[in-house]
Amino acid sequence: MKKILFLQIRDDTNGGIWFVHKTLATSFMEMGYDVKIISIRKANIKVCDTYNISEEVINLKDKWEITHKKDVYHGFKKGPLYGTKVLFQYLNDYVKLKKDYRHLKKAIINYNPNYIVASHYQVLPGIPKKYLKMTINVHHTSYEMLNIYTDNKKKLLKLKKKLYFVWLSQNSLKKALDDGFKNSFHIYNPLKFEIDLVANVTKNKKLITIARLSDEKQIPLMIKIVKEVFKKEQFKDWSFDIYGYGELEEEVKKEETKQIHFMGATNAPSKVLLHSSIYLCTSKFEGFSLSIIEGYECGLPCISFDFGETANETILDNKTGFLVKQNDIESFVQKLEELMTDNDKLMQMSIQAKQYSKQFHKQKIVNEWLHLFEKIDKED
Repeated sequence: MKKILFLQIRDDTNGGIWFVHKTLATSFMEMGYDVKIISIRKANIKVCDTYNISEEVINLKDKWEITHKKDVYHGFKKGPLYGTKVLFQYLNDYVKLKKDYRHLKKAIINYNPNYIVASHYQVLPGIPKKYLKMTINVHHTSYEMLNIYTDNKKKLLKLKKKLYFVWLSQNSLKKALDDGFKNSFHIYNPLKFEIDLVANVTKNKKLITIARLSDEKQIPLMIKIVKEVFKKEQFKDWSFDIYGYGELEEEVKKEETKQIHFMGATNAPSKVLLHSSIYLCTSKFEGFSLSIIEGYECGLPCISFDFGETANETILDNKTGFLVKQNDIESFVQKLEELMTDNDKLMQMSIQAKQYSKQFHKQKIVNEWLHLFEKIDKED
């Protein structure tokens, strides 16, 4: 029986990466593979069980909060005492992480996998050298972000001849190949659910977003846009539900009205999406949005800001939704009002969104992973 090992920095079972791992892992288990997920540290938030997947956490004591060299540099700019404090924290974190990597190497050797799927570059130092040739590094954000964090890019470039690389979009793959990551492939993330039902988008009259409530998602700006639309009498029977959790939760709660509701986190996205009409996204950037394609699976078109290189593969402009220039509030309002008032357009986009969601169905994505495993076997 062949073994597949998924590696991640923390066992955050409410995070997108864990849901990707869970979806793929359960499929591989059903096909007869032995599957395991190893996390380096415990999570700050853990709300889901592990669906009978074998799971191990290397360090159950410490959370994933690492001090970086740049933190030390900025610390000393604030003063020698503060800088020294940050320096000692950095050294303490470094010692703990080195210990975690030693334990991770032992765990990998004991499990002896045929394939390793590493979803954070930070886990790579904990992989024994002989296992690198069977390791696939999945980059769960855009290539643009890798260019911003140049230190991370340098670390990956040093391993470009030893690892396989998976990118979440065709655009990201092209950029990676151009930069020298020759052993690269493109595989979309899979939907975590598939349903035959489709939302009654013209009847529901509900806007929705499901997002982490953090700065990059710009939910307060989304609320501002919706409030502008709701000023008009013709939209008094529409509502807007916000699902999610995060550091901006209290700020979002303050914006609630009769039509705008903060709903908290949900473990049943299909249920709430099927009772909605249009999915909204105002992110500054995305790797490849699982929430948007989950909306598609329920027949919800999406209106979104252009969040980078993966945006035009996630949203087919004027087909599965509208793609608006980043922070162009006026255009966002215009497109939203257009879709809320044109039932024919809304229905047509709903049909096309549902059709496009098939690109992300689990079996299609799993087959692409199996082809990559076959390639690794041939080159071993």
